[in-house]
Amino acid sequence: MTRHLRLILLLLVLAAISLGAQAAKDEEKNCLDCHPKLRKKLSGKFNHKPFADRQCMECHEFHGYRNRMELKMQVFDLCTQCHETAQDAAEENTHPPLLEEESCLQCHLPHSADNRRLLAEPDSLLCVECHDEPPAADPTVHPPYQKRQCLECHNPHASTFGTLFQMPLGYLCLGCHGDIAGGLAPEQMHAATDTTSCGLCHTGHQSDTRPLLRRDPVELCLSCHEPIRTLLADATPHPILESEDCLACHTPHFPKGDPFEGQPVAELCFTCHDDIQQRVAMAVVHPPAEEGECLTCHNPHAGTRPTDESALCGDCHDLEDESFTSAHAGMTPESCATCHDPHGSSESTLLKAFQHGPFAGGDCEVCHASASDRKPLSDNELCLSCHDEPAAEPPHDTARMSVTPCISCHSPHVSTQPGLLRTSSASD
Repeated sequence: MTRHLRLILLLLVLAAISLGAQAAKDEEKNCLDCHPKLRKKLSGKFNHKPFADRQCMECHEFHGYRNRMELKMQVFDLCTQCHETAQDAAEENTHPPLLEEESCLQCHLPHSADNRRLLAEPDSLLCVECHDEPPAADPTVHPPYQKRQCLECHNPHASTFGTLFQMPLGYLCLGCHGDIAGGLAPEQMHAATDTTSCGLCHTGHQSDTRPLLRRDPVELCLSCHEPIRTLLADATPHPILESEDCLACHTPHFPKGDPFEGQPVAELCFTCHDDIQQRVAMAVVHPPAEEGECLTCHNPHAGTRPTDESALCGDCHDLEDESFTSAHAGMTPESCATCHDPHGSSESTLLKAFQHGPFAGGDCEVCHASASDRKPLSDNELCLSCHDEPAAEPPHDTARMSVTPCISCHSPHVSTQPGLLRTSSASD
């Protein structure tokens, strides 16, 4: 190769390099010269990387003299060339804007923005442009919702979990509320059918009922516990339900099958019934009470005791046994608890501590025509034949005693109270 030929080749190479550099310079110059508003956006707080690098052709086709913007492809397909998170969107649970023609541009700006992720508005404002929820009447508000931190719980593009959650709802909730779970997984907790358990009772945004419950606590519980609803309608409710709700006895997040969360039932009952706690500490204790099995005899929601109370006792005691009938003058008592304390007593047969003299001596005929006579006393004459007439002052004034039978205040057989009073108060 001659010297002249080598010189010509060198000049051609240099010319090609120069033309390439000039073409790249012209591309940058031509886009920004024709679109001066975009040049100003380069000073924005956040810039789309291809735009910041002047790589307009990453997204646009050169439009020449057609005088209109030309994208290489449809917006969503173009964006997901780089942003694969949105590309993996689950079709069955995708944020609706992604399914529309302008998709990504409903929330994001394509070149520059003052908000992170090139959002058109701060995310605290952007979501409520479409998802505006009117306030509850007297709301309890979930803190992330109150602060409009929607992305703490939701994925803005798509999710394999319901309502665009970042993860299964139960695990999402326990990320902040792990203290209530006691080490349980969501599917192990009360009412759980799967990992979405929390959403069965709670709403994620706001509620008129604390703590973010979907409805009144009792009504919420009864929506699943229908047999208890029926029981409460047909029987006398546990008195605590008159002033409190189910949470007075139950914790709402207990493990499946353990409504008292491992706490002995008797221990829970004693928080209100301390008088019974004292009786189970006496010399003789009814076996179910001694073992803390309150539910052997009691229904914790409403009274279901049979009219013939002895039928309940007959579940454990043979009421036909000869020794039993002879001890009861050949009768089957209608109400065992009239004479016996069902929890504890100082007497071997659990008889109540204070006993009417004739009853204690087995002398039924002192008051009754016969041992089997069940007829109640109708006036005070019989009582006054043994008991001196009380002082003429309340509550035993003459006028009162002329219309009020003694047995309205006093038990004729046994009582847990001095004076055979039926209750701890002698008034009325």
